[in-house]
Amino acid sequence: MKVSYKFYLLIISLFVISSCENTQVENINGKKIKTSDWMYEIYKEKPEVKLTDIALVGTHHSLTDLIRLDKPLSQYSYDNWSDSIRKKVGKEGLLMFSQNQSQPIIEQLENGVRYFDFHLQSYKNTIWSFHNFVSNPIQPVLDQISTFIRRHPKEIIIINLRRLNVEPALYDELLQIFIDRLSPHIARVDEQDITLTLGDVWGRKRSVIFISSYPAQNERQTELYYESDKVLMQENIDKFNAKEVITDMKRDIGNRAMDKLYISFAVQTPTEEVLINSLRHRPKSIYQIVSDSSSVNSTIKTWFPELVKAAERKHKKVNILLFDQYQSNREIMRTIIKHNIEKQ
Repeated sequence: MKVSYKFYLLIISLFVISSCENTQVENINGKKIKTSDWMYEIYKEKPEVKLTDIALVGTHHSLTDLIRLDKPLSQYSYDNWSDSIRKKVGKEGLLMFSQNQSQPIIEQLENGVRYFDFHLQSYKNTIWSFHNFVSNPIQPVLDQISTFIRRHPKEIIIINLRRLNVEPALYDELLQIFIDRLSPHIARVDEQDITLTLGDVWGRKRSVIFISSYPAQNERQTELYYESDKVLMQENIDKFNAKEVITDMKRDIGNRAMDKLYISFAVQTPTEEVLINSLRHRPKSIYQIVSDSSSVNSTIKTWFPELVKAAERKHKKVNILLFDQYQSNREIMRTIIKHNIEKQ
């Protein structure tokens, strides 16, 4: 019997939703914290804390867990950059560079991630995530988020629509998908300020904040998306090795505006020129990028306190830390939870 691809996706999505209540419990300073409810468990006695003052774990290219070698290449990514990678290290090397995360979004949520980096494109008249390859259909992703919100209504999720390569005819459909799957949990722009306290957000029974790097196309989108330039800052992202990542995070945190969300990039994101030149001379350097990413994650207990001190010297606070392959090291969430407990 031939099973359609859509039916296959539905079965996988239902399996993930029904079976991934795999919350970790961290014992920190004598306090047991569930990663699925860590925001509420830490701040329920102190709801006056602002979202901009909390350290959050985020994932870079969050929706890449379904990338496989047999997935089509994205017409929006497959340019000179990705073509150079493929020619130097093969399609397998391109896959290694492109699959930044291996967990579905609901597992990331259950394990404590609260900021997500979405790259979306049109594909076969629907909307999918992508990073060089086409990856995840958006509707099952939003179903997983909706399931998490029903289980954990006090957790606050930030979704950055960082790249939207969606045909004009699908813009309204994208907006409607968000509303259908996540309303009434979306924090509307006309009622929600990015610097409001957790208690304010909880009181309005909101859970999801959308940010877009692209201007709204109509009034309905204006109500749904916060404009990235107005509510979000991010540091320099052109980094090619682990040392540069840590040095840049400590240097750039002093520039943050405390009335905006702020992203520290704990990832390698080299420029096209740097990457292509490196691959030309060292074809296997793509594997070094992946190795460096793992080393940044595994040494968080060393560099994170230094980042906090660098921020405090400038009277700033660490906010969102963006990781590749977050799931490879539980110490990341343990470190961030410990910091938030000690700083509340």
